[in-house]
Amino acid sequence: MQRQSWSPAAGIEPRVHDRVVELCGTIFHERDRAALRVMAENIPGVAGVRDSLVYIEPMFAFAVPKKHKS
Repeated sequence: MQRQSWSPAAGIEPRVHDRVVELCGTIFHERDRAALRVMAENIPGVAGVRDSLVYIEPMFAFAVPKKHKS
């Protein structure tokens, strides 16, 4: 993440347990959620990715809950 100019690496804390990467932290653009997920999924040995990111709406600075798929 540190090498990618688009990555919000300062606000992201990846955690790994049993080959599953959990993405924790805050993002200010929803497009970063998908990009971070793809980046983590493409790391050799990763079996899964859990999204625990919080989107902060930059204009009003409040957290927006992640939409869960039914």
